[in-house]
Amino acid sequence: MWSPRQNILMGLFVFFMAAPTSIAQSTPPSAPKPAAAGRDAVRACIEQLDIFPCERAEKLRLPPKDKAEVLIYKYSAGPLCSPELPLDKALKLDPRNVLAYFLKAEAILCTGNRDAAIPLYIKAIELNPEWKPYYVDVGLLMNLGCAGCDSIVLKTWQLALESSPDNPRVLAGYGNALLTQKKTSEAQAMFRKALERNPSDAGAAFGLCQIYLDSPNLGSYRPFCETAIPGISDSELGSLAYQLEQKKDYSLAETAYRRAITISTRDSLKSNRLNLAAVFLYENKAGEAAKIYRDYLATNPDDAGMWMDPYANALEQSGEIKKAEEEYLSAVDLHYDCGTLSGLGGFYARLQDAEARRNLRQQIRPPRSVGVRR
Repeated sequence: MWSPRQNILMGLFVFFMAAPTSIAQSTPPSAPKPAAAGRDAVRACIEQLDIFPCERAEKLRLPPKDKAEVLIYKYSAGPLCSPELPLDKALKLDPRNVLAYFLKAEAILCTGNRDAAIPLYIKAIELNPEWKPYYVDVGLLMNLGCAGCDSIVLKTWQLALESSPDNPRVLAGYGNALLTQKKTSEAQAMFRKALERNPSDAGAAFGLCQIYLDSPNLGSYRPFCETAIPGISDSELGSLAYQLEQKKDYSLAETAYRRAITISTRDSLKSNRLNLAAVFLYENKAGEAAKIYRDYLATNPDDAGMWMDPYANALEQSGEIKKAEEEYLSAVDLHYDCGTLSGLGGFYARLQDAEARRNLRQQIRPPRSVGVRR
């Protein structure tokens, strides 16, 4: 029985057999036909997608293109993100092997080097025009940023659009590329076309949400932002929620942060929760904010000096005055500075507790032995 990795790879390569250079195509008339044993060995390597049959086939005397295919499938039978040396050998044997270019691009992308991977993806598509629909994936990589992409990104998206003119994913991606290059009107048109074809397309809706947030004269941003929130990434949700806070649209900011929390990575989960607590305070949901701060401090005691004061503020707003005073005092004990002292002083001022304010002033007055610069 094949492993899940074998199933995935076999499906991938069966799909890619449309490539003219694939071993699945007939051998060109000028190429020598391999012996029956060689053909069987190559077929076993491809069909079993297992390293041992491929190693046996590699030892045989094979035509260059068949040898290249064996090296490619042997590489594919190994661990993900392996060094691409076997693929380099395959490309020397068969410089037009599209699978070798594709897999080498994948291997390089595993290292995070988009700049080096993108030309290899483009080369694979150029060698096999049937792969033109994959220009959208190359364009999406370019949208993440790469050196030298500015001059070719729009051309790449144009090629993607020519191959899939009604694909909302292409239209939204093209719109984002245009927006990055400050072609706002053209980007807006692309996003609208995408939404015409798929009204729930989150990428296109997020693009229009951003445009409308920056240009209030265009109309309400809310319908687009509401459509975008269920389908955009954690980082995009965090950015959007912050923008909505600046607009004082706290209810929609809360929706964005809540969605971000459900899909957050471990690194961003804490910040999204704390940001949600701040939004709760603006929405007069101090009790919910206090709960977030309390839970956070229970699992992150080393951060008490920074977050105990906001916790005390949330308790105060929720009416837990005695508990709030304890936390304000604890914040001063843990982190004695102007911020925590100001928080405690403000608390007593709001209580109109003159005696407590006098005690606090006495507490922060510098000792007589310490000179005060004039």
